[in-house]
Amino acid sequence: MDSKEEILKKDIKNNKWFHSIKFNENLISPGRFSSDRPQNYTLYGILHYLENINLKDTNCVDMGTMDGLIAFSLKYYGAKKVVATDMAYRKNFYDGMKYLNLDIEYKQPYMSKDLPVVLNNKKVDLIVCAGILYHVLEPMKLLSDCRNSLKNNGLLLLETQYMYYTNKPYISFSPIDKRYGSIHANTFFRPTLSTLIGMLEISGFEVISTISINSRVTILAKAIKPSQINSSYKMVNKICKTYENYENYRDFIDYKQLNQINETSPIKYNIKPNTHYWINSSSFKSNNIFQPKFNTNRLNFLKKRTNDAIYKIKTMIARKKYIPTIS
Repeated sequence: MDSKEEILKKDIKNNKWFHSIKFNENLISPGRFSSDRPQNYTLYGILHYLENINLKDTNCVDMGTMDGLIAFSLKYYGAKKVVATDMAYRKNFYDGMKYLNLDIEYKQPYMSKDLPVVLNNKKVDLIVCAGILYHVLEPMKLLSDCRNSLKNNGLLLLETQYMYYTNKPYISFSPIDKRYGSIHANTFFRPTLSTLIGMLEISGFEVISTISINSRVTILAKAIKPSQINSSYKMVNKICKTYENYENYRDFIDYKQLNQINETSPIKYNIKPNTHYWINSSSFKSNNIFQPKFNTNRLNFLKKRTNDAIYKIKTMIARKKYIPTIS
């Protein structure tokens, strides 16, 4: 009978991997990107925030876990309980979890609407929702599902594609966006940052911080009662205060129920409020033990660094503000 290491070696050799995971110095899964691109770079914002959140004694969820990079990281950083969900079983996740000897509840096949079932109607302290929002047909429903499963002051780490090149109140419908639309058949809506912030606030979140990396953004948001929302947008404040009283127009967000939640999360974070940062995909260094280093030749590094700079300039022009870089 093969050992856990031998089983994982076979998975790394024979299976297709979404994440590149460093299990040890000699056991690293390949990931979905070619060798000239930084592996897992879309998750750099998540990895940075996790280094600045105290997960001790917390209950966490990693939605759409794929091969498990984030779920493994949550457990490594001290989470008491981690639930990892996905729409299909992945042998890579299961064997990686067994090799690392991690106690994680692996739940599949489940979608965001199934969170109450997955969690036995209990609320958690932190939800990671990375690379999902643009794949769903009802993005606001996804945000509402996350909010309904969080305690007050619980945290949402949302990572998604977005319209980096403008910050007007727009949402692009990718299938018919000839210039910026995705080549993938399961990519639908891409909001601007200002739209994302409004969507989160209406769903019952206060946006604490954002990290941008090329055409992606990661948002740290805190679950609060809709009555406590203090948005910079007057209409968002009006919606949060009056929408629940509309007899004929209410949808799936139940403000009365959210305002009655009394369970509060003790989770703490070391992130300044209302801060916006940038990460260069070519040079960011994570302290996460599961994240492999980006090793490339100097020419390719310069190409990637130039590409990062172009994205950052376009993003700052769109937002009309300077964005500091996290080294």
